[in-house]
Amino acid sequence: MEDKSRDKDTDPAQAQASGKVENDEKAGIVQALRQEFKNKEMGEVPAWMKNKRLLMDIAAIAQSGRWSPSCELAEDWMLQPGSPDFKLFKKARWHRLELLILGKKGTPYEDGMFFVDVCIPPDYPFKGPVMKFMTKIYHPCTNERGDCGHFGIPNDHCHTWSPKIKLLDLCAQFYEIVHKPSHGGGLWPECSKQFKDNRDEFNRIAKEWTKKYAS
Repeated sequence: MEDKSRDKDTDPAQAQASGKVENDEKAGIVQALRQEFKNKEMGEVPAWMKNKRLLMDIAAIAQSGRWSPSCELAEDWMLQPGSPDFKLFKKARWHRLELLILGKKGTPYEDGMFFVDVCIPPDYPFKGPVMKFMTKIYHPCTNERGDCGHFGIPNDHCHTWSPKIKLLDLCAQFYEIVHKPSHGGGLWPECSKQFKDNRDEFNRIAKEWTKKYAS
């Protein structure tokens, strides 16, 4: 009888080669990020930029097509058909990143552009990023100031943060919670109650805010 086990199992040599290509690509992205910072600042790369885990996380985001070197390019990308659901880009100061979310069709946030500040702590990943909406959004899991301390994602406000969580996964989870909210975590009681008891009115106001602040 013919042994077909090799057809079912991944060739170890092939898997190893594929992993090496992926790691080499990430290493190239990391080197480009460091060089870009050095060119712009005309100085040595600071200790913060030597956080290998953070750079590898950014490299993974770049591999997914969700990294942009500037806000302007990120906004241009948003206008392109078939663009990804969110994009991360760096702000003027490297320890602050910004997440740009495109509102999903069929939701009150459709076609809105929502900017979320992502502050990376010096001891990342042992401490999680702090995230805050910079664009006003009518949402039961935040408040009028854009605080996200109870947004339901692991961050420095939440004991469920783990160093195993990758930045790409965190951004993807944030994106999903924006479009599939719960009734909230107590930051905005009025909005949370309306979301729970009067969804039509909630949707109307959320659409108005999207048009006014995120278009």
